[in-house]
Amino acid sequence: MSKIERFTTIVDILMRSVDREKTEELSYRQTLANDLKTAFVSVYGKSSVNADDCVSDDGYALIPCFIKNSVGMEFVGLVDICVLDGGELNAECTQFLTKPYGWVTLSRMKEIATETELALFYPFKYKPLVNIEGCYKTDAQYS
Repeated sequence: MSKIERFTTIVDILMRSVDREKTEELSYRQTLANDLKTAFVSVYGKSSVNADDCVSDDGYALIPCFIKNSVGMEFVGLVDICVLDGGELNAECTQFLTKPYGWVTLSRMKEIATETELALFYPFKYKPLVNIEGCYKTDAQYS
């Protein structure tokens, strides 16, 4: 089983216990983010990822993060990053937690959200909760 598959398995377990009614509360989002980071560390053995860690996943890693939409709303999320390519984002695989839709991928959001909701979401920025070695983004900034 690849690291992304192991991490996804843990994330699936975590997401079953999420209280969607609380996803807009800052303290709850922080708790979820910490849980995702802990899950990442349990799989990768550290709070960072480099190209060597991603060999079995074709250079990709699923990275816990905060996602901020165009109007400044913040969501707990996961981004699919190509670590071998300096941190290139696979945007369609971006996942985030919303109150109305739960845990949803960006591609699924395009199918179910209203045009207004989508307009509020783009462009979005993300802030990784772990260090991506070889990437210009840091865990202290939105990119």
